[in-house]
Amino acid sequence: MARYIETGIIDKYLDKNCDKFLIKTLPDTGLYFLSAKHSKKVLDVEGFSVENGAKVHQWTYLGTPNQQFSVVKVKKGWYKIISKNSGKCVEINKDDTSRVQKQVIQNDYKGSDNQLFQFVKTNDSYWFTIINKQTGTALSVENASLDVGAQIKGGEIGIIQGDNQQFRMVAFPHCLCLYKDELPNAAITFLWKDNGVFSKTGSWAFSKEEYSATLNEIFVFF
Repeated sequence: MARYIETGIIDKYLDKNCDKFLIKTLPDTGLYFLSAKHSKKVLDVEGFSVENGAKVHQWTYLGTPNQQFSVVKVKKGWYKIISKNSGKCVEINKDDTSRVQKQVIQNDYKGSDNQLFQFVKTNDSYWFTIINKQTGTALSVENASLDVGAQIKGGEIGIIQGDNQQFRMVAFPHCLCLYKDELPNAAITFLWKDNGVFSKTGSWAFSKEEYSATLNEIFVFF
């Protein structure tokens, strides 16, 4: 992988192909990572839980199944969001008594309005605001936090479209498209820079499947 960084092949591949993997128009179904614009961290079910009531928060990209979500059309304009890890549905916790900023959790899918979401395009090509049908509020990283573990909440009353309410959807397994604008030219920088792209994508230990898929596609592409 690193030698393709230095020759510029990875850059060429990403420039050519990321438009296919960064979702602009939502299909009826797909498997995605959802990355917050302000933090570049991804939605994640806390603790790899498969239990009802587990919280959804943001975390450093690891490529694990609890960070992968199927977005499936239920009816015109409305989608359910299903964790690959648990098979449970993302929802606004209707038992949360907070007037605003209600907790986002996973639960068995029942088809209720607190489990249905609309994906609204922002002014930027690849970014969506995710609106809950029951509350009319947007999913939001609490307090616009940059920290791992920051909770995903039901948002403020109304739609503000702050950067912490905008999410980019990247088709699995193309994790490098999350960070294509940060890709260095030197292999040593790619491999060893603290908090660099290789680190952010979980390095080989977590992202073997993604990197292998990318390399296989590069061999075909070139």
